[in-house]
Amino acid sequence: MLETLLQNGVTHERLDTLGLEYRFISQYLQGNLTRDEMTAQLNIAIHRFSKKQMTFFRNMEKNGIKINWISEGNLELALKLIIE
Repeated sequence: MLETLLQNGVTHERLDTLGLEYRFISQYLQGNLTRDEMTAQLNIAIHRFSKKQMTFFRNMEKNGIKINWISEGNLELALKLIIE
């Protein structure tokens, strides 16, 4: 899929702005990373990003903003909260 985007004129610079996966796969396709390096660096980047998200949400809660945490697979609760 990424190769199709490149063939249709999407630049590596643009791919870099679309998200972590696009960024690291683009670097791999350019030959800047081996497959193992790409996988390792992507996993590190995803872990760091998720930690930043959790810090962001904890700060929201500390500032009095209620967050409804929904356990994985609890579609009924998610739909109930959306409807309300």
